[in-house]
This record gives sequence, C-alpha cells and structure tokens, in this order.
Amino acid sequence: MKYLVAILFSSLLTAAVAAAGDNVPALSRIVRYNSVLNGFASGIYGNPAMQLHRHGYTLTQIDITGRYLTQREAVRIQTGKALIAGDVTASAFIDKAKVSLWGSAGYEYGKKYGLNFNETADYDIVYPYVTGDSVGGDLPMQTYRFTGGFARSIGRFAIGGEASYRACIEYRQVDPRPMNIVSDFDLSIGAAAPAGGRYTAALSLCAGKYKQTNRLKFFNEMGVPNVLHFTGLGTDYYRFRGSHYDNYYNGYNVGGSLSLNSNGRKGWRMHIGYGWFTFEKIISSLNELPMAEVGEHTVTAEAGYIARGDRFWAILFDGQFLHRTGTENIFGDAADNIYPQIASAQQYADTRIRAVIRALYGIRKDDHWEWSVSPSVGYLSESENYTYPSRRMRLSHACASVSGRFSYSWSKWAISINGRGVILADTGSSLSLPSSATLWDTPHITLFRYLGSHYGIAHANATLRFSPSAACALSLKADYTAMIFNSHNVTHAVILSLGVAF
Repeated sequence: MKYLVAILFSSLLTAAVAAAGDNVPALSRIVRYNSVLNGFASGIYGNPAMQLHRHGYTLTQIDITGRYLTQREAVRIQTGKALIAGDVTASAFIDKAKVSLWGSAGYEYGKKYGLNFNETADYDIVYPYVTGDSVGGDLPMQTYRFTGGFARSIGRFAIGGEASYRACIEYRQVDPRPMNIVSDFDLSIGAAAPAGGRYTAALSLCAGKYKQTNRLKFFNEMGVPNVLHFTGLGTDYYRFRGSHYDNYYNGYNVGGSLSLNSNGRKGWRMHIGYGWFTFEKIISSLNELPMAEVGEHTVTAEAGYIARGDRFWAILFDGQFLHRTGTENIFGDAADNIYPQIASAQQYADTRIRAVIRALYGIRKDDHWEWSVSPSVGYLSESENYTYPSRRMRLSHACASVSGRFSYSWSKWAISINGRGVILADTGSSLSLPSSATLWDTPHITLFRYLGSHYGIAHANATLRFSPSAACALSLKADYTAMIFNSHNVTHAVILSLGVAF
C-alpha cells in the first residue's frame, strides 16, 4: 500500500508542476478532453507513438469512485450476482514541445457476491479452465493498477512506449477458502511517420506476461465439496477431481498493429491489430502437471471517416474476430507421483465475431456547448464447442443502438448528459447438450436462458463540474446501466464518482 500511495502522490506532484505552465483554464481542458470525438475510432491510440500531442494540453485528474451492481439472478454464475467496490485513481497527461507523457495509478477494494462453480480470478481471461465447486460464496478483492508512457518527436518521426501492470488478490475466510494472486504486465512500443503529407502511418508491437496462482483450502472437519477442474460447457477433467486443487496459470501475449490517421480536419482513420495469447493451466499439487493449454487469436479492425469542425460528423466500421482453442493433455499411470504425458487433444473452441457500423453527427460552439447523436447497427455472435462428449452453445444477435450527448458550460460551471439505448434481437441462438443434464451444466443453461433470447440495455450518465479557479475543476458524476432480459431479470449497475482536475 505504501508504494501505491507514493506513486499516486509523485504522479500528482509531477503533473501539478507541469500544469502550472498551461494557460488553458482547467474547465476548458476537461470539457475538450471529454468531447465525443475523442472517444470515436480510438483504436489508433493503442499505439503509444500516436499519443504525441493527442490533447495539446496538460491535464491531471484524481477520482474517487464507488460501484454497485446487482441482479435478481446471476446471468454468468461464475462471476457472481452482485458487486460493491470503491476505487481511487490518479492520472495525468503532460504535453510539452517535443514530448508527451502520461501515467496513472489506481487502487480498488471491493467484494463480489454469490459466485459459484468458480474459485478462480479473471474468469474472462482463463476460461474455460477454472477450478470450482458447487458451494462458492462471496469473494473480497483488491486490485492495484499502474500505467506509464511517453511519445517523442524525432524530426518528422515519432516514437513511443507504454508499460502497464496490474496486481490482484482475491480471498475468502470461510470454506471454500481460495487465495488467488494475479500478476499481469504489458509493454508496447510504436513508431509513426508522415504518409503522403496529409496522413500519418504508424506501427506498434506489444508483448505481455500473465501469471495467476490459486490455492484452495478447507477447514471443515465434516467433509469438503467436490472440487472440479472445468474444461468447458459443463465438462471437467474427471480424473483429477477431488483433493488436487492447487494450481496456477502461466501465459504470455504478443501482437502488433498498423494505423493510418488524417492530419487535417477531415480524413480517413484506419486501424488493424492482431494479438496472440496463450497460457497453460498447471496443477502444482500434482508435481506441476500441465493439465491444459489455451491459444487465442484476436483480430480487430476500425475504418472510418471523420470531419471535424463546428458541425462534425463521422462514420465508422468496427470489427473483431476472436478464436480461442483449448487443448487437454492426456496422462498415463503415475510413477512416484509423476504422471507421464502420452497425448493431447483439442477439445474446446470458442469463436466470437463483432461487426458494427456507427455514425456520429453533432454541433459544437467553442467550449461552451456541444450536442451529438450516434446511431449504430451490427451483428454479434459467439459459438462455443466441446468435441467429446459433444456440446455446443451459440449466441447470435442483430443489434441496434442510438446514443445522445449534450454538454453546456457557463461561468464556472459545466454539465454533460449522456444516454444510450441498445436492442439485441436473437437471430438463431441454440444450445445442444447430452440428454441428461447434471448440476455442472447449470452455468451455461442459465447463461443461455438470458443471453440466448432478445434483451436490451439502457444507459444514462450525468456529470456536473464546478471550477472555483482557473487552475482546477471539481466534478460529480453519476452513471446508471440496466440490462433487461425477457425472463424479467434485470441487471442494475450504478457508479458514483467525485473528482478534481487541474
């Protein structure tokens, strides 16, 4: 904790010194920073070299945030039915003549409620190979986040680099008693150069290291529940059920991207990225037995045209293709508690597709007011397959949304209001299981009941800002999201935040 506090304050003081030389009032800087165009077609900014003079001013923000999420019934049982968490984050973007610097540090403490069939952290990263049981429970958590980066011009070229680190600990003090420790490090470098005078072309490379350690204990003398190593869609590695549930995940990722961005007020913006992620699940209580391995390919693409000005508009195609495979290793009889690997079989596959077309139109007048509207249409699908015994779940939806935003500033005050509505219409979802379902099929049967039909999302956000002086601005934010399902289940998510910017 003391290291986090030191980094938070050093980041704050560094940015405060830099901000002292910025002549733009803090309220104007924060209004520009939150302009709708800043977040539209933003994939190119994954390349740190493209961050050079992105904002054109220095801005420091400190936010204290509270989050609350609840559901009548958990949609994804493995991640719980409720969440209460508090977060403090300090971030800064410093812009100088030939260099831009940025960084952030954050700490979150909270508790997830009602988890089941999963005693592992980062479910969305290590699925389907989680360790779980039918008891579950609530799970306190702590997360530390750090990010730092730079971009610098060298003649007509620009270079940049960014590093980020996340550490997480989850634990429970009643049976089952997991202790999950996560370490996640990412590094990216990039370069940018002029392309034809009107455009900038950029290339980036990235790599990362992921590690999660799980230890599960029971103190109940009356017996313990059955602990499973899940392998996808209700299956598990039956041979290793029982008492061997200490394990860890060891993985890495590599990737890269190509980008093209217009230097003028109008022009094309394009970005394509590729990432490869792989990890092994290793059962440490069985002499480091490599139970399974995941390989995941991800391709993302953005292509759009943006016209800036008092009347601004844009159109964008946003797509993603993800394909994850899971390979289970097969072992012979143990000799001296060592299991020889004799074969392997690819049993699990998950394919996700997202294709969305977005449009944007708005009007702004200096930093005083801005309104915009953004409709979108698209297609989303996910197909999970397990080879033997044969199982399959397919989620397929056509989606349409419309969002609107209005912001207005006067004297020392500013207000912004956002709203968004999304409809997802089922276009052929299906679930195929063996004729006799078991207790372990509960998670995906429940998930399909909610996500395998029509559902909708409603979102509203309001922010009030007050600037007691030209050097700083205070903010109060409220955010609400509801997911509404056919079966009368509703997910409510509320976020409240207090902040200061200077």
